[in-house]
Amino acid sequence: MNTNLTQKSIFLNGEGDSWFDRNSTLNMEDRIRQDHILEEIRRLDLEPKSVVEIGCAEGWRLSEINKEYGSNCIGFDPSEKAIVTGSEIYPKIKLRVGTADKIELSDRSVDLLIVGFCLYLCDREELFSIAKEIDRVLMNKGIIMILDFYSEVPYKNTYSHKEGIYSYKMDYSSLFTWNPIYSIVLTKIVSHSLETIVGNKDERICIASLRKSIEDAYMKKPEF
Repeated sequence: MNTNLTQKSIFLNGEGDSWFDRNSTLNMEDRIRQDHILEEIRRLDLEPKSVVEIGCAEGWRLSEINKEYGSNCIGFDPSEKAIVTGSEIYPKIKLRVGTADKIELSDRSVDLLIVGFCLYLCDREELFSIAKEIDRVLMNKGIIMILDFYSEVPYKNTYSHKEGIYSYKMDYSSLFTWNPIYSIVLTKIVSHSLETIVGNKDERICIASLRKSIEDAYMKKPEF
């Protein structure tokens, strides 16, 4: 194996399709009923007009959002097979092959951006680029929802499905919360596996919702 390959290139050149094949057999009714992102959208009383999902698979979540809110929905995923499949099943959703570090959309064009369980597989040197791209396309007052593995202390595991890939676990909301224009609205930590308890730290995932607000970022000069 060529160890100079990036994780992004590995997923764009076949592993993304393999991931889709492994997960496409999951029961769709269970997916929708148990989905944390759909639950958080309802909990926050959002009515998004323009929604983008990075790591959208075939677009099933975006289709549910489109049906419920009439949102204009666009999805990006490294799996060409997922994009072709989803384009046939969900013709109302715009789907494109792509990754989080280059979102081919206009500045400030999205009011809800979902990062759907993919940051843990992204190359570490691209995290700044990813955060910059997400911020670029997100409108002021817009919402980011991040669903991913969670750990207070960053660490990595060997990816079980392909040699040479790692799964990286950390608090991914911190890519944005260092900047005062972003604030946490809601977070929830649950188990990735329904068969394990949240106390198993290696199985923890976090659903973090953050709001972008330029006006509320800085208070007036305090009295020192």
